[in-house]
Amino acid sequence: MRGSRCREPVLLYVSALYRRIREGVVNDIWLMAFGTGGIVANIYYIQPLLASIAATFRISVAQVGAVAMLSQLGTALGMLLFVPLGDT
Repeated sequence: MRGSRCREPVLLYVSALYRRIREGVVNDIWLMAFGTGGIVANIYYIQPLLASIAATFRISVAQVGAVAMLSQLGTALGMLLFVPLGDT
């Protein structure tokens, strides 16, 4: 009898998980994961293009590098301020 009692919470968890999968929650998680990956990747896409951007706008590579640095700092600041809000 004890073994069957231990299985009941597991079965309830599995059935609840199955309902969530059917409702599309897992699809939402994948969407958020790919979206977050794209946002984080965007702050690094500019690095190979810095010399071309500097030549196009006729400014130094150091000034363009500062723009890339500021975008990375902005992303870090956003994470610092907004990620803790998800814990509440």
